[in-house]
Amino acid sequence: MKNNSMEKAKDLLTDEEFVKRRNNQRFASRQNQIRYNNMKAQEKRNIKSQVDRILLWLFLLYI
Repeated sequence: MKNNSMEKAKDLLTDEEFVKRRNNQRFASRQNQIRYNNMKAQEKRNIKSQVDRILLWLFLLYI
């Protein structure tokens, strides 16, 4: 049975408050979800690129 109460949540990207349509909804819109995930992926790539640059330099040094 569905719960008729309107549960509110805060969007992880914009901090806007919205009414959840699903119990696991974390974003007010699909566009916010895509932007948030792209930003997180970019952060990971930036951190990883520093390590990769050092590893590539070491690899090329010992070839």
